[in-house]
Amino acid sequence: MDPTKCKEMLEKAFANRPYPGDDNIGREGDDDGQDVANYFKGKDWRQINLETLLREYQGDSHAAFAVMTPEGARYYLPAFLLMALERDSEIDDSLMFFLTAPDPNDPERGGWFDWVRRRAEGLSADERAAVIYTLRCLAERYDRQSLPGYPRNPARKALESYWDRLDPSHPTMS
Repeated sequence: MDPTKCKEMLEKAFANRPYPGDDNIGREGDDDGQDVANYFKGKDWRQINLETLLREYQGDSHAAFAVMTPEGARYYLPAFLLMALERDSEIDDSLMFFLTAPDPNDPERGGWFDWVRRRAEGLSADERAAVIYTLRCLAERYDRQSLPGYPRNPARKALESYWDRLDPSHPTMS
């Protein structure tokens, strides 16, 4: 998988995604959601990058994606994925966590599975394809960087837990 192709796919697929509106970015009812709304308000997803997020965002940058509304998360998802593609990104692990559906045997999974599904279900076919391709690119990077005896790959876990099911070319869709 080619990181340059990931960037191109994300930029093309999400080029026409409509801005969710100033009042539909951060989750209502908590300070973190308000921090997200205040920071991201009026910003195009293409304006968000790792350096400025870490320098300017007043809240926890690792949790910013988590407190977005489904519409806000869909709109800013390409920015977060582009940040995750950066070498030594400080948010890729947390983003992978938030893109991973829980184990289907987990009795507590209902709410979390719905959380992941609500963010993915409004994506177009091209947007889903770009997300899946980028997750595969990240999974390959995790495989190359894994330490002996520590085969942790959160991107592959995200793919296997949910995203592969959305890919019509994936064997599980046949």
